[in-house]
Amino acid sequence: TGEFDKLNFVIHGCQSRKKALEMCRSAVAKKIPYELVFIETRLQEGNCGLALISELWQLEPDMQIVICSDDKSLTWERIMESLGQSDQLLILQKPFSQLEIRQIVHAMIRKWQLSKQSKDIMQFMELQLIERTAKITEATKSLLHAEKLAAVGQLAAGVAHEINTPTQYVGDNIRVIRDFFTSLARLIEQYRLILHKNAKADDIQTIENLEQQEELDYLLEDAPLAIAQSLEGITQIAQIVQAMKCFSHVGQGSLMQVDINHELINTLLMAKSSYKYIAELETQFGELQKIDCYAGELN
Repeated sequence: TGEFDKLNFVIHGCQSRKKALEMCRSAVAKKIPYELVFIETRLQEGNCGLALISELWQLEPDMQIVICSDDKSLTWERIMESLGQSDQLLILQKPFSQLEIRQIVHAMIRKWQLSKQSKDIMQFMELQLIERTAKITEATKSLLHAEKLAAVGQLAAGVAHEINTPTQYVGDNIRVIRDFFTSLARLIEQYRLILHKNAKADDIQTIENLEQQEELDYLLEDAPLAIAQSLEGITQIAQIVQAMKCFSHVGQGSLMQVDINHELINTLLMAKSSYKYIAELETQFGELQKIDCYAGELN
């Protein structure tokens, strides 16, 4: 109740290992898995929190998990011995504040979303590369001249370059965001230590100094920019792949109705690697009716 009524995500709670597994199985079956799970190390069935985490990861490998514990014997070495090394795990020692909970929820859910986006992009690109490879292989069988074969080779190289560039900075930005969250985690750890000492004036000053040292304001300001650049890269990838589909014209050996403007836009996008370092391009398209032609030959 209260402030939590304003949250933009749904919270489900349970008090037993069995119920937790049932809820997660149901969510995975519906293809809406939980993004983040908070787990007490001691549940009703006893000290089985680490075993539950292992079972949850078997159901949903990408799940982010926060261990809530006041057990001083629960060390990182003990956790790694039980679960192995993982960047999807965070320890939150009791007592903790509502602010800590909010920071952790927003940071780890965003991390989960970025991880899913990255995997989806890579899977999409792999499928597109397989599809394009098959189409290029089929096209080369019908080519009669060495010049056409050379042109296809140059085109493939240009497309590969254009796909590689946005993919590179998407990956770089996601790695930067990972480092941002690492810094935030170090801050949260210091907050816990200070809160255990009953936050005095000196403690507050320590927190402020640490925020300046870790450049917290910069991190919070720069993270959205990195995410925006990642989304821009994803958009470029989608545009290039779409242009490749249109440019290929599976039935290019037959006469078909073609929008000249549309073909020019796609062809310029495909040829961008050939002119972008030596010329600036400006286009002015008029309104044209579709014409009957061989689209592949025209492009």
